[in-house]
Amino acid sequence: MKTNASEFYAITRTDRDHLDALLPIYQEFLVYYHDRYGHLLRGIALEENQILEYLRTQCDTDQSVIFFATLKATPQLPAGFLMMSRGCPAGKHRTTWAIKNLFVTPAQRGKGIASRLVGEALDYCPVSYTH
Repeated sequence: MKTNASEFYAITRTDRDHLDALLPIYQEFLVYYHDRYGHLLRGIALEENQILEYLRTQCDTDQSVIFFATLKATPQLPAGFLMMSRGCPAGKHRTTWAIKNLFVTPAQRGKGIASRLVGEALDYCPVSYTH
């Protein structure tokens, strides 16, 4: 029986106040993907101060939104995050959002966290059916 992720996890939209909580999972994300796809990540810094500056920049702009999931029992331990970026496709007069990164720690996978993060992202994005 699969548990309901909302019973055990909280989803938060990241701002500057959450960067210290987000840093460890973002570092884990970089290491995870570097180990598997290092050839795609050449030149990406893994130093803490550079990562914090990057995340600070993402939080300060209206071009990115980051949500992160934490265990309700231990909110200081992030379980996953989703980063999305705003864009405007060529020839279109509307803004679109695209998921840039989605990561759940290996220990928390299979528990519905990614689905909750994506659901939160969908709730955040306005839906328009106009052409």
